[in-house]
Amino acid sequence: MHISFHIARRYFFSRKNTNAVNIITLIAIGGLSIATMALCVILAIFSGLKDLNINIYQSINPDIKILPSNGKDFYVKKELLQKIRTVQGVEALSQTIEEKVYLRYRDRDHLAYLKGVDTNYEHVIDLQKHIILGNPISSSYPDGIVAGITVAQRLSLVLGDWQTPVKIFVPRPGKGQITKVSFVQKDAITTGIFNILDEVNDRYVYGHLSFVQELIDKGSNIYALELKVVSQANIDIVKSALIKILGPGYIVKTRAEQQETLSKVMNTENFVIYLLLSLVTLITAFNLIGAIIILKLNKREQNYTLCSLGLTILQLKKIFIYTGLIITLIGWGVGILGGYTLAFIQYKYTWINVNETTAFPVKFTMNDFLLTTITVWTIGLCTSYLSSQKIYLSSEQN
Repeated sequence: MHISFHIARRYFFSRKNTNAVNIITLIAIGGLSIATMALCVILAIFSGLKDLNINIYQSINPDIKILPSNGKDFYVKKELLQKIRTVQGVEALSQTIEEKVYLRYRDRDHLAYLKGVDTNYEHVIDLQKHIILGNPISSSYPDGIVAGITVAQRLSLVLGDWQTPVKIFVPRPGKGQITKVSFVQKDAITTGIFNILDEVNDRYVYGHLSFVQELIDKGSNIYALELKVVSQANIDIVKSALIKILGPGYIVKTRAEQQETLSKVMNTENFVIYLLLSLVTLITAFNLIGAIIILKLNKREQNYTLCSLGLTILQLKKIFIYTGLIITLIGWGVGILGGYTLAFIQYKYTWINVNETTAFPVKFTMNDFLLTTITVWTIGLCTSYLSSQKIYLSSEQN
């Protein structure tokens, strides 16, 4: 093995190689380097995008959400709330209710989701930091609402317009012909406007829990319990403890499970891009095959001499396998260095942006590094092995 490796190194770095050998070798190294670089950068960007989406949806999705297993609403007893609060790792708890409503302000209208929250909600979701105009929900204004910026633009909302309140309509339960009496209507005052995410800005309006409960005639019932978990706590352990307390009548979802569809889409996109880049790496490996074949043809006389000195065909094959691995090593090393250098520059200086305010996110993970390394080395090893099976000895072939 050591003899084969040293001979392979001398073959690769020999100054007597023809120009054709040197050119095709450089092309093989360049192709593997570019493919490795692309794989590094793309995987780092996807890891960054995943974290960015988690951080964005952290503004609207709680760490843990408790829903009824049957029906839409439920009544939660004070004793149960106290038990949930005593679970180790639970930092805050809020009762919420959410319903689709029809909004009308002056001559404009819009369909949205009205979410009723209690006074503890600000400890679960920090809505305050996303308020761009006005004030957050306050007990001083029990009929006040906070609207998304897109909702506000569609309705041309004016803050604190007491003379012309926002009219909120929800359908009464039941069947029959839809008329004016089929809807329950309440007036609300816009006290603030928030800006979180386009999807949220266009759909959501926040109000007091009691205001929404009265509007949709749910009494003291709620739709969900939203929990904030201590940052050092293991969310899966907290979830298991809650399931034991609540029993089969409730569904407990972590933030990842609440965003299950988004996670599946991102993982699928990541996998497809990885497959495409792996295919590109495989295609560039054909340059490696060419380099090894030309090197074998160029070293026919040396191969014959080595065989005359007692080297076996198997050892000769190993020489060219090691030569292919040397080319793979150089291409992998240059690609890793170049890829992570580009990614670090983006991370440090954010020179490429998604839009005017958001840069392409980048995150370095050991999993991505190992995935890139395993992919490139597997392709390099397989290519080197397959292209080294036929050995040329001077004018004779074996």
